Amino acid sequence: MATVQGPESPDLMAAPPSNVPARWSRSSALLLPLLVITLSGFAVGPIIASWGIRRLRSATHLCIACGYNLTGNTSGTCPECGTPVPSKPEAIT
Repeated sequence: MATVQGPESPDLMAAPPSNVPARWSRSSALLLPLLVITLSGFAVGPIIASWGIRRLRSATHLCIACGYNLTGNTSGTCPECGTPVPSKPEAIT
């Protein structure tokens, strides 16, 4: 079977056209999206972690600001740092 090579026959082994500038390779074109994802993780990660720590501390009778054990405390404030303490721990949902 003979194949016809001409201007209307596309080269199937050629790389598809790209919108990446000529000085960038394909692997470096992935660098920017990965960098954005990584930096956003570094920005959002501590926020999520601090939220989780506060919820855990409030559920285990610890001060949400300093972690002091508030078992048996009836004053309404943490004796260590002075943070107001809720009378009843919040339920974890």
